[in-house]
Amino acid sequence: MLGVFGQLGVCRGREVFKGLGHRGFAALAAGLAATLAALLMAAPAEAGQPAWTGTWATAQHASYDPGTSEVTVRIPVRVSAGGSSARIRLANGFTDQPVTVGHATVGLRGSGSAVRRPYDLRFDGKREVTIAAGEQAISDPLRLAVPARTDLVVSLYFPGRLTHISQHWMGLQTVYWTADGSGDHASDPDGDAFTRTDSTFPFLTGVDVRGGDARGAVVALGDSITDGASSTANANRRWPDYLAARLSACSSTAGVLNEGISGNRITAGTDGNPSALDRLERDVLSQPNARTVILFEGVNDLSWGGATGGQVIDGMRQIARRAHARGLRVIGATVVPYRGWGDWWTEAKEADRQRVNAFVRDSGGVFDGYADFDGAVRDPDDPTWYAAAFDSGDHLHPNDTGMKALADAVDLAALGVARDCPAARVRLTPYQPSLAAGQAAEVTTTVTDTGPTAVTRVTTRLKLPHGWSAEPAGSTRIAPSRRASAPPSPGPSPRGRHGMRHPPDRSGRLLPTRSPEARPRRPRLHRVRRCRRHRLAAGRHRDRALGERQRRRGPGRRRRRPQRSGPDHRSWLRLLHRRRIEAPSWQSVAEIS
Repeated sequence: MLGVFGQLGVCRGREVFKGLGHRGFAALAAGLAATLAALLMAAPAEAGQPAWTGTWATAQHASYDPGTSEVTVRIPVRVSAGGSSARIRLANGFTDQPVTVGHATVGLRGSGSAVRRPYDLRFDGKREVTIAAGEQAISDPLRLAVPARTDLVVSLYFPGRLTHISQHWMGLQTVYWTADGSGDHASDPDGDAFTRTDSTFPFLTGVDVRGGDARGAVVALGDSITDGASSTANANRRWPDYLAARLSACSSTAGVLNEGISGNRITAGTDGNPSALDRLERDVLSQPNARTVILFEGVNDLSWGGATGGQVIDGMRQIARRAHARGLRVIGATVVPYRGWGDWWTEAKEADRQRVNAFVRDSGGVFDGYADFDGAVRDPDDPTWYAAAFDSGDHLHPNDTGMKALADAVDLAALGVARDCPAARVRLTPYQPSLAAGQAAEVTTTVTDTGPTAVTRVTTRLKLPHGWSAEPAGSTRIAPSRRASAPPSPGPSPRGRHGMRHPPDRSGRLLPTRSPEARPRRPRLHRVRRCRRHRLAAGRHRDRALGERQRRRGPGRRRRRPQRSGPDHRSWLRLLHRRRIEAPSWQSVAEIS
């Protein structure tokens, strides 16, 4: 508009405003100035708004006729990232009829179906919204402080009859419904009116936040394992939930969106279960502030889907290429073992699985990183089977422990959203040794890392030298002297270094020479108090000695201690003795941060 004004003024001069008069020209100039000011003020305000980030999501894939009317549904969701504002997304993707939501509220969850304080949601300023078939609706922003990893409750009231519901059926979360014809209860803080339950997510597809510390969203694209099959219901123990817990410990976190569908495949889909390629735009690329996608698919293609390893790899390449074109990072995940799951496993299919996993581990730049889910849960003695500790019992889906193992196998640094994550911690796993001098045992240490690297188990063979011993009580005895080269011989009360007889312990085993029961009394050393003049003289002497040693070493040279390649059994035992650890068992004997 300013350009048009200038062009008219320059090209036509005074003729442009001929006939307007002073008042007309003043009115025109004032209107143009007001319009220009409004444009200049509106642009920075819109650009300065923080981006919305997805904090919870689910993938719609089916519909059904509930045969109900005038009902309210209450849906609890566990958000991953927090913020100061929130909004919800509703979709009607799998019906051929429009649906009307008469009232929608959101609030922090109380207990059960109760809400601490429900807040009304608006859609383009209106309380009611009608969603056409195949369309979605996004609520207006609501100023609501949403803590990370907390439970929100979304309540939806449907006036009239519900003919069909677009939903995600494996919610693993109790969803509450009112009785048929009960009316609007979306604003009820208590849950007394919600007398029916199921475990599906109707119409709700996402919750977004802004104003928090999330740098983006990580989308988990997968099948029933990602969807949480065989994990504990109402406990949020899917592997994306555990991944969100790991990210929440970082200074800059991210939203984690679970877009898993049971039975999903890469290469083909069904009427109620679109393939990963078909739903990539809807479930991944269109998610608010999505930065990274973890692709964990392929087991259904290879087991019962009839696809070859080459077809699965080709589908993975297509997904990675489309995601990269939209600026997303792509993390590939290896296919987990499934031998014993029904009759689907064969040696030829196992060869295809190994081929796919080899590609994921070395994709030649197709992926920005990979998560070795196969290595995290497989049996080390037979990699075609699940490890018993992680198997839910059907030999395909992991239990809660296995879900956590999958999340721990994700490299947080490769996601591109984590920053300043906690360092690793080393703990000794519980075990109660009873070792005599000269015997050996294996100590397994577990490295639990909430930072970029995964959980690692390190087994160290600990052999006690002669004169050392360990008891089930967890105490560690030290050797009498370096000259001790042989274990104490059995016999009645042998004499030790100081001529003291050593009584046997309760089990009849002889204690080492320097045991607490036989330790001689050491003379107490008395410190001599010095006057101030002596202390100053001693300090000057120490400073001169340090300066002389520094001059002999030469300028710029420092004394360096030899670097150890890793802790051996002696350093572990020195650590235990130095810290004087006396524990009832060997559980968590040492912890190094």
